[in-house]
Formats: sequence, C-alpha cells, structure tokens
Amino acid sequence: MLLSLVIPGCDDARFAARLEDGIQQLAQLLPYPFEVIAVREPGRQMPPALEFMQSVVSETSGHGAMVKAGMLAANGLFRMLIDPRWLVEAEQLLMLLPPVHTGFDVCLASRHMNGSHCSKRSSLGQFRKQGIHQLTHAALKPGISDPMAPVQVYRADAARALFSRSMEEGHAISLEVLALADRMGLRIQEQPIDYADSPARPSWLIHQGIDALLALGRIRIRLQSGVYPILEKPPPPPNHWRLRP
Repeated sequence: MLLSLVIPGCDDARFAARLEDGIQQLAQLLPYPFEVIAVREPGRQMPPALEFMQSVVSETSGHGAMVKAGMLAANGLFRMLIDPRWLVEAEQLLMLLPPVHTGFDVCLASRHMNGSHCSKRSSLGQFRKQGIHQLTHAALKPGISDPMAPVQVYRADAARALFSRSMEEGHAISLEVLALADRMGLRIQEQPIDYADSPARPSWLIHQGIDALLALGRIRIRLQSGVYPILEKPPPPPNHWRLRP
C-alpha cells in the first residue's frame, strides 16, 4: 500500500458529508489506491456515511491519542494526517504526495508560506496560529512556518519513529513530533496550499493556545532531560513510489 489517509475525530457527524466527498474526489485524482483509517475515541461511534472506512479506536481520549493510534496502525509507505473538516481541496493534496512531491521524511501543508491562500480567514484563528508559530520557534526552534499544519504527510519509517515516541495526548502532538523530527535530523519540507479557515469559538481558541504553551514547556523539558527514547534517524526512503508504466 502506497498511501494511508489517517483521519482522527471522524465520529463527528457534522463533517461526514464533506469528508466523504473529499475522499471520493481524491480517489478520482490519484493514480494509485489508498487506505482510509478513521480514528475515534473510546465509546464513540462512526456516522453511518463513514462506515466504509477502516475504523481504529484510540486507547485513551484526546486528539493526540487518536493521531498516534492511526499513524501506527497505518500500512502505507506514506501516511497523510488530515483534519476531519477537510479544509484543503483534493487537488491541493496532490502537491504533497508522490510523484509530485518527493525526497522528504515529513511534508507540511503550510498556510504561512508565500503562495498560500485562505478563502475564509478568521482573524482570531490567524492570531492563534501566528502566536503558536512564534512560541514554537522560541521554545523548540524547529525552523518551520506552520507547525500546526492542517495536512501532514510522513514517510512510514519516520512516522513509526516519531509517533512511537510521542507522549502528548492533545493537539500539541504536532508540535511534539516536529520537534522530535528536527532533533533526529529528518527532512522536513513545506508546501504552500490553498485552504479554508474553519471558524471557532474565541473561548476554544484561547484554551487551545494555553494548552499549546504548556505543551511546549513539557516538550522542551523532555528533550533537555532525555526522557524520549534514543532518537535515531530512520534509513533513507526507497523508491517504491515510482509507478509502473
């Protein structure tokens, strides 16, 4: 299997129709098959419209726990982590995948690079993203423009190395694995994309910002104290992505 699509939080029926349409559009565009792994929290059920997906249940509750469970259960040589709200059109996703984009361990769909475009911009959401960006550079210095990218693609060996070591159970797992990737010397690339910003309540944005700040402190302490298992760089990727004529 070349590609795994990992979607945490698929138990929310509000996103089912858009998610189903996005997956169908991607299937029409890609020249190779892919698996879809829907991850849900314990005790939650999948919407009937999404029962065609392979379902994985995380051991504990939380976004990070779902992401970790899905990425480690995936079988693809490349593993795409995507927001269940499907904020990026299928055509844009092709820019992150072989054979268009190659030579990376981690590839991020950046909303802050030159060339990116937002069709629906939330001022509060933009402030939160920029704030997390600045805090990440100050605390971890991973050297990336969008550490909370809505779409992230990992090579299989890199995904196993990173997510098997992750400890964050919330949304800060993205910050954690990118900090680990930077420490391991993995090749992190970014691709500007067009996306639709999803509106959110101000209270939720503030809460997420505080959680990110606390998580950055925890991650930095773990890195400095050697809490994470030995960080070894995975071997270079094979060329299995090449398509037969």
